[in-house]
Amino acid sequence: MLKLQNISAAYRKDYLILEGIDLEVFSCEKLAVLGRNGVGKTTLANAIMGLVPFRNGNIEFNNELISNYPSHKLITKGIGYFMQGGRIFPQMNIEENIRVACLHQNIAALKDNIERLKPFIPVLRERQLNTGKAGNLSGGERNQLALAMVLINKPKLLILDEPFAGMAPKNINLILGLLEDLHGNLNFTLLLIEQNQYIAKKICNKVYELRQKKLHPLLFT
Repeated sequence: MLKLQNISAAYRKDYLILEGIDLEVFSCEKLAVLGRNGVGKTTLANAIMGLVPFRNGNIEFNNELISNYPSHKLITKGIGYFMQGGRIFPQMNIEENIRVACLHQNIAALKDNIERLKPFIPVLRERQLNTGKAGNLSGGERNQLALAMVLINKPKLLILDEPFAGMAPKNINLILGLLEDLHGNLNFTLLLIEQNQYIAKKICNKVYELRQKKLHPLLFT
């Protein structure tokens, strides 16, 4: 489904953060990229999404070369990107946030897609969608909303950049279970960017470590 060939990336021409990255993610797979702070995990996600100013190499998605596509076009191709921290619009209500995130959906289609997600995302069931500011949600609920904003476009590939950062343990377990249910029922491919080895092993069936600008497969016993 997703194939990276010899990807190098940098925010400055004179300092490579990633160099010669090769990676293949297969359909419906759950793959994690582990690494400590500052090794370039987010840069890898941003490189896939065309958000790094200096990038070399080829990226294919469903056998289509997407190396030079802008990020908004990648969303229409079926790639969803949950950015670190869970980006929402705090002054808007839940429904307004989702409406801003959805692409080319009329009101009827939007409501149908929200109903499709309700069984899996508690905040869509337990909160009024069209009243109250999203900024008043708890941290865990904000992350649920941010995830719904990505899933509303029915991505075939979901890239999650550290979705558990700063979460309380109970919320981590909630999101882990939620992702398992979503993956099993919505049939998307998952690429998880993560620091925590336990979380990566818990949810993914293949794990790589990013170190010294390159990816290295990890084997667990």
